[in-house]
Amino acid sequence: MKPFVARLLAIIPLLLTISDAGAWSGPGHMTVAAFAYRDLSPAEREKLDLVLTSHPRFRSWQSAFPASVPNLNLGLYVAMVSSLWPDQIRNHDDPSTFPNWHFVDYPLIAPSFPFRGSPTPRDDIVFGIGKNKAILRSRSALAQDKAEKMSWLIHLVGDINQPLHCATLINSVYPAPEGDRGGNLFFVKASGTGQAQKLHSLWDGLLGVGTVADARLTRSALNNAIRLQTLYPRSTLPELQSHRSVKSWSKESRQSAILFRRESASWGERN
Repeated sequence: MKPFVARLLAIIPLLLTISDAGAWSGPGHMTVAAFAYRDLSPAEREKLDLVLTSHPRFRSWQSAFPASVPNLNLGLYVAMVSSLWPDQIRNHDDPSTFPNWHFVDYPLIAPSFPFRGSPTPRDDIVFGIGKNKAILRSRSALAQDKAEKMSWLIHLVGDINQPLHCATLINSVYPAPEGDRGGNLFFVKASGTGQAQKLHSLWDGLLGVGTVADARLTRSALNNAIRLQTLYPRSTLPELQSHRSVKSWSKESRQSAILFRRESASWGERN
């Protein structure tokens, strides 16, 4: 299991280097999962398929399989929809759903943005990924627990590559410690609509929106993955060698959040 987990973790950050792939609503997470699954070897896919058969939602996913979608098989589909499960169970009032594992609130203190560590290092996305890896590598963990943690792992490695999951703006308008809650309190006007929208939601929806993995959404996410793998094969991304740890990925996303915010709106303005 250890080499397989390591390879899965190595695949998903490919998407961070692709400018139009940083969206993590339902279609974004399914794109991440499809991208990763398609890059695994046949033997590794078999291992992933077997792990996820023990997930408590497996039978419902199996029965919902949209056979009409081209280039889709059951294993790939289950991997894609399993990436949605951690968001589906998320409950901020229920710590057993690990609501804080989806992000790390590195403070972005304007205007110079000196690095500050996580305010909750034992309850954030870096910690969560580490816990999931440990259970997947454990010889004593139950099959259902491993299946659930595999779903979490696919989801969280997607989340950590969304820049606004790794930063919160701190300034006079958005004071510490909460800041702008990763762009959830910072509003911009989306081009062409004139409507105010959360900066976080704007980023999340760049590959589409939706939470029900029907044939249309599944087809769209799979086509996104195929298109991105064609445009950006691993051999064209030597920068992948610069960030080899989970902590490094989170810091890279923090830096991307700084660049993205500077381009999207003036600091501290409410649009």
